[in-house]
Formats: sequence, C-alpha cells, structure tokens
Amino acid sequence: MRRGAVDRRWFASGGELKSQATTVFLVDDDPGVVRDLSRSLRTAGHNVRSFLSSRDFLAEHDLTTPGWAVLGFAMPGLSGLELQNALATSGNQRHIIFMSRNADIASSVQAMKRGAVDFLMKPVKERALFAAVQYAIERDRQIAIYGPSCAPLPATWPR
Repeated sequence: MRRGAVDRRWFASGGELKSQATTVFLVDDDPGVVRDLSRSLRTAGHNVRSFLSSRDFLAEHDLTTPGWAVLGFAMPGLSGLELQNALATSGNQRHIIFMSRNADIASSVQAMKRGAVDFLMKPVKERALFAAVQYAIERDRQIAIYGPSCAPLPATWPR
C-alpha cells in the first residue's frame, strides 16, 4: 500500500466509520470532486447526498436528516461560507467540513470561528477527510450524550 493511503479493507470489515453510517451532504461545484469524494465516502459506509451548488442543496435539504456536510468554500452563486450562514440562520447546527483550493487564512479562520469542524485543502486527501469525518461523528455522539452546550470536545484532534 502506498504511503498515506487508506486501507479500504478496514472499512469493509466493520471499522469504526463503517459501523456508524451517517449521511454526508457533499456540496461542490466541481463534478470530479463530487464524484471522487462520494465514492470514497460510500466505500467507508456513509450515505452520501451530493449537490453541485449551494442553491440545489438548500432546495432539497431535509433539516431532519441527521448527518454533516462537506462544502466547497469558493463556489459560484452562494459560497460555502454563505451556505454555512444560511444553515445557522435556519437553526441547523450541522457540522461542516470545508474544502478549498485557494482560501486565504482570514476566510479559513472565519469559517472555523463559525463552527466548521475542519478546513481541508484540495485536492482532498482521503486520510485527512476520514480524520475530519471521524471527529464530526465523535462530536455528534458527545452532543447526543451531553447536549450541545456542555459536550466536551473529543480528546484528540484527528490528524
């Protein structure tokens, strides 16, 4: 196996991510990114709903479906940051992982201050994506146990 690769057999054999199937809302304007990340996430056992624009996502998004979102940061029309704001305004506290080719530090910090779980650079490496996903799953689990205002952060930041 090449260095940094993810052993998919771990997921297929019932690894931690596989046993906690969740819905991933994947939103990016690049069809190739959506296709590749959808395939990786499905292989890891997640249900994936993919969208090529923020507007399509908002038109079809079901607030009652549990899960988290992987958003492109600089999309035409409604950007990822604007989509994050729209979700927060609607009362949805969905965990968000951003991805971008060229975001500046100030924008990344702004997204994290508004509650993003992680900010990944494109091309997204599977190992980094799965670590961010595991963190989001653990965060959801702790919120379910302790409630949103008093849930401790997971013990270690994944990397």
